[in-house]
Amino acid sequence: YKSVYDWDLSGDDEDLAVQTPFFDRITKDIELVRVALLLTGCIQGVRNTVSDYLQTFTQYDWLWKSDKEVEFQKFSAANPVLNDYEVQLRRFGVIQKEIE
Repeated sequence: YKSVYDWDLSGDDEDLAVQTPFFDRITKDIELVRVALLLTGCIQGVRNTVSDYLQTFTQYDWLWKSDKEVEFQKFSAANPVLNDYEVQLRRFGVIQKEIE
């Protein structure tokens, strides 16, 4: 990106020999540099906030990472009784309330 040149708006062919990179012109404008740094800082702040928020859900990642069919087969293989189903339903009800 440092080798991108300004567009020649004058139409003179002699200006093509003295092209300055666009990056050089931008970095000399202190106001543009300041705004770019502020924007970069804001984006990093939002990125950190989103990352922290997503971390709160890692305790529930087994809900979408584990295969539901495999987990059900494991549960069924233990020959569960009605009470076992009720315990699991209550467990998922508690998890749902935690998430909400």
